[in-house]
Amino acid sequence: MKKLITLLSTLAAALALSACGGGAVIEDALVASYSQGEMVTITQRYDAQGDKAVKMTQKAVIKTAGFDEVTLESIHSEGENTKSKLAGVEGASYQFDETDGEITETIVLALNDPEAVKQIVKSGVLPVGGANADKVNQISIKATKDNLEQQGFTIEKAPEEK
Repeated sequence: MKKLITLLSTLAAALALSACGGGAVIEDALVASYSQGEMVTITQRYDAQGDKAVKMTQKAVIKTAGFDEVTLESIHSEGENTKSKLAGVEGASYQFDETDGEITETIVLALNDPEAVKQIVKSGVLPVGGANADKVNQISIKATKDNLEQQGFTIEKAPEEK
């Protein structure tokens, strides 16, 4: 359960330091999903300009039937933590909805502004590894794809590699 909560509270991507972009913005340039049985589904969608991610939308759906109160409270707590981290981050939005037997968490991050990317990385919501993580101001679609695959995500759509 802790792995599930960690996976939901982070975007599960250690992304590259830089990306080069140009041309038109392509919606859903990269689409990846992760499932934990029928209980959890996470989908990440990236809009891109060249190799540069300009927007990320993550939707996580958790089937809560059979969860005890402690587990539900832990999920709620992690949701509040993520919401708090994103408060004041330019171009970020967070939504947490609960219906009978299901929780849906949606995170949208505008990644086209270098300063916003720095804020997002600094908040810890978008984990970036490496010694120069504090200098990250762009997110690479190729590096994100590679990292998501390493994390166990299924790549549903990706730009063709040249």
